[in-house]
Amino acid sequence: GDHRDQHSFPTRRASDLAAVVVVVAAAAVVGVAIAGVAVVLRHRSSARRVAVPADPLLWGRPGPPAFAGRELPNTDNVAGGAAAEDQSAPPGGGAWWLEATRSSAEEEAPPTTDADSSDSPWCSGATTPVVASRAGFPSYCDLYGAGTAIRVTYDGRSLLFNESRALLMSGSLHGARSGGPRSWRRALDTAVEQGLNAMEIYVFWNAHQASNASAAYDWSGNLDVTGLIAECAKRGLFVTLRLGPYVCAEWTYGGIPAWLGLEYPDIEYRTTDPRWLAAMADFVGAVAARVRAAGLWASQGGPVVLAQIENELDVDDLDDGAAYVAWCGELAVGLEPDVPWLMCNGAASNLTINTYNGQDGADFLAQHGQNGRVLVDQPAIWTENEGGYQLWGESADAPSDYFWGTSAAALARATLRWIARGGSVVNYYMWAGGSNLGASAAAGITQGYAFDAPLCSNMIPHQPKFDHLRSMHAALRRVARALLASGTVAAPSKVRDATTTTTNASIFFDEATVRAFVYDDVAVVENDGADALTASLLGVGGGTTTTCRDVRLAPTSAALVIAGGDECGTVLFDSAVVAPEATMYRRRDVVVRGDLGPWSDAALDLDGAAAAWDDAVVADGPVEFTALTAKRPSEQYARFRRDVSERGLLRDGANELVVQVEKSSGVLLFVDGAFRAHAHEQSHDQGAVNLSLGFEYAQVPSVMRGGVVPTLDLVYESFGYHNLMGRWGAGRAAKTKGIYAAWLNGVSIVGSSGAPWLSAPGLPRGADGAVPRTPQHPATPPCTWSVAEFDVAPALVDAPGALVLDLGSLGRGHATLNGHDLGRFWNITRGDASARPTQRYYHLPPDFLVAKKNRLEVFDALGGDPDGVRLLHTALVASPTPVLEDAVDSPASCLE
Repeated sequence: GDHRDQHSFPTRRASDLAAVVVVVAAAAVVGVAIAGVAVVLRHRSSARRVAVPADPLLWGRPGPPAFAGRELPNTDNVAGGAAAEDQSAPPGGGAWWLEATRSSAEEEAPPTTDADSSDSPWCSGATTPVVASRAGFPSYCDLYGAGTAIRVTYDGRSLLFNESRALLMSGSLHGARSGGPRSWRRALDTAVEQGLNAMEIYVFWNAHQASNASAAYDWSGNLDVTGLIAECAKRGLFVTLRLGPYVCAEWTYGGIPAWLGLEYPDIEYRTTDPRWLAAMADFVGAVAARVRAAGLWASQGGPVVLAQIENELDVDDLDDGAAYVAWCGELAVGLEPDVPWLMCNGAASNLTINTYNGQDGADFLAQHGQNGRVLVDQPAIWTENEGGYQLWGESADAPSDYFWGTSAAALARATLRWIARGGSVVNYYMWAGGSNLGASAAAGITQGYAFDAPLCSNMIPHQPKFDHLRSMHAALRRVARALLASGTVAAPSKVRDATTTTTNASIFFDEATVRAFVYDDVAVVENDGADALTASLLGVGGGTTTTCRDVRLAPTSAALVIAGGDECGTVLFDSAVVAPEATMYRRRDVVVRGDLGPWSDAALDLDGAAAAWDDAVVADGPVEFTALTAKRPSEQYARFRRDVSERGLLRDGANELVVQVEKSSGVLLFVDGAFRAHAHEQSHDQGAVNLSLGFEYAQVPSVMRGGVVPTLDLVYESFGYHNLMGRWGAGRAAKTKGIYAAWLNGVSIVGSSGAPWLSAPGLPRGADGAVPRTPQHPATPPCTWSVAEFDVAPALVDAPGALVLDLGSLGRGHATLNGHDLGRFWNITRGDASARPTQRYYHLPPDFLVAKKNRLEVFDALGGDPDGVRLLHTALVASPTPVLEDAVDSPASCLE
């Protein structure tokens, strides 16, 4: 291609290059530790590739099932234990086995493995599959050379790696939403299987530095960003690193740590406020330095070829918005000048590429992006090909915010429309959503993130979407060179109606409905109409081919078609045609343990010795939640107490307590230590809302006569901070949570004129004092801890599929596995005719499991029946007939 207009970047200083050479020279033979990061480099000449089938999916037809295994026998050792979810499961005692089978077409495919590849050489294929590359569709392994720099440049058509054009098909995977390295390896192996050649990774500031500005960064476990990048590199996957530090991402506070607002209560986030600039620069600088210490930037020979600063930035409300945008660009280039930097879906610095987030980017491209430079001197990069998000208590049919999901056909069509108009990078957001662990979920967001992604939230392939997209990726890989070779973007061409004659004046379809974008001998043909059509590509785009098969265009579709030569008219992929093979799976759900007991319980004791009110703050009203929990940033509960000493305020009989809280919060009321009522509001929003708690109370004669004074206790639960900041109407000030005001029977009970309030963070820990349940124990009361231990066979943990907990018998709370908070569970229905819970099943990442005595602690704020908690294994197996359908929120596809 013509590279005269491509952008290049300054070379690194000689001293820096010398340092890299020294490190690489030392590391070529042995592994070295750099800044605490284990780095093992191997020379490429010693690398061995695993054979990968060449384009097995060229004709829009998915391959055989990835995990077409035998049936899982029941492993429930309860007497008479037959598999509850699937009664056809074969009998099996306590042993577990699974034999994965593949068809002859898959025999050369790299096996999915859960082996520890942490020390395996990059790109060897020894323990990991490697991206299958082709001209125009590179693998990182094509360029990997043990520290040899990869030169990343771009022009208006595409990225260029060492002067060669590149088409990237990418997927978002958040390490912090996965269990850790074992989970990552499984997902990344699956990404290679699906035909991706890149991954996109977010870094969450408030996860890495949760407590305060002086706290050390946490890079352990699932927060090991460089470890995740290295796992991508081993498989030949390029990486886009999104540093934020504001990420949105349906992540609590948008990724910004709450301590920053406590330290500077009047701070203006995402502005030129010097306190924000300093804190932001410190964090992104620390991330960039860590990536450099690990040798992962492309300029060091690593896989990080793109990076993003800020996120979806709107500065129209700022007087100095342009200055902030420019500062962001200068900061980014100063961190790493040798890779292109991105600013997505909003304002962009002149030093960064403006990229698109959304569901269909055709209009974005027609306008040359938001900066007028896309497809002019910047490539078209789709950072978020959005696939949907879920909220508690809502359904796919009528979500109050966002959208639930996208069908495989719609997602593929939008992708091809992007490619047709010159797009050269597509990233699925999300590709694998994972789980909102701990306190990470934003206001109202479910624990399972992005149910409708190509991987289910429990990380197994979401069929038929997974195979449909895999077919498209294979087709795009085949024609990538043709798409990019000319270095120009095709204009739309008219398409002939194959059912008419040459003498008919209407020989061409109306271009408003049917059009083709021709690149060399390949075309993307679009039919926006509601009817199927038969088209001819003869003469399309100025071609001279004299013979060409007619093309059948499905309604509302985009098709990738050969437009020249002997294969003219051959459809490589049609977005609207989901091959039957992609639907020929069934989900196999087997009960591993139908009863995780014996269980032990401990009810919340607000007055016991364990209650520890000693750390309470005394004030005129409830202390704001963020300030109250400042030393416990992952805390989601707080206690508030007030005596009702005012005569006649608390009535005999019916009473009403109204509390004003921040949206996406829950409150439980106890009177004199006894539970009386609860209320909640779970919207994906911010702002104050009133909750009403009605309750009955019977006074004792001594009350208000110098005897016992009634006590109100409120247990407050945060459902996460809103993730928006400085966009879509959300302000730029520090966020708040908690109880703001309260009225008992219409009388305010907050203020200096009444009794004081006690405010304490968290709840008195009760799990350690749990006592065994009696057989067939009734449902637990609200605010009860329940504890059980269970074993799980290592072979089952390592098997294709996923282990999940069925928590449908519980209310709302948190479950902790071996000290790892699995996030919020909530048995709230979807608000539609189905009466299905929003989410019933919760993934157990293999990183969190051990073979013996897995300790499961459940805190249930609403009360439930722990005896109903079950452990299941879910997996996909082959079906002789079509079972699945291409539909949003199909319960047969993912166990949610």
